[in-house]
Amino acid sequence: MIPIEVYFFTAVFIFVLIALVRGFLKELGVTTIMVVALFLLSQFGSILDATIQKAMTVGVVQSVVPESVQGDPIRAMVYILFIIFAAFISYHGETLAFTGNPPKGGEGIFLTAMIGSANGYLIAGSIWYYLHDYGYPFAFMNLKAEDLSKLAENMIPYLPIPLLGQELMEGVVPGQTPLLYLMVILVLLRVIR
Repeated sequence: MIPIEVYFFTAVFIFVLIALVRGFLKELGVTTIMVVALFLLSQFGSILDATIQKAMTVGVVQSVVPESVQGDPIRAMVYILFIIFAAFISYHGETLAFTGNPPKGGEGIFLTAMIGSANGYLIAGSIWYYLHDYGYPFAFMNLKAEDLSKLAENMIPYLPIPLLGQELMEGVVPGQTPLLYLMVILVLLRVIR
């Protein structure tokens, strides 16, 4: 069994390679869309969970998922498909590319690789978080929470949703998260240029 952190770092590396091909300004557009998508999931996840719960009480969903399945595959699938859909939209066709001239030379390569690694972190890290949050429900992955390595256990609090989705001043202003501030900054950068 390959540890999940190997999958995570491989995915981040692939996103870095994609970024180096696409360029810095297009990758900033992907970052913007992913931050907005993760902000929506962190703020409206409880509403989505309630909707999924209502759909599960109908009985159709329960007949599809056998009792022997570990975790919650339906919720995990909904969240993961949302993240994949947001990533697909952000990479496909006409993208939300920022205007301007990309940096040249080594500085440009470095900045592009950093933005690509941030996109990989946001996408792969969010998928990992929802797999973990819903009990690694997919048998083909052969993963269980109790089988995680020490490195993987230590990385979970630093995945995008737990790290960036937490409220900064809990109880003072609801919804005030680092994702909100990142989203506002990225949208302002897009509009100002």
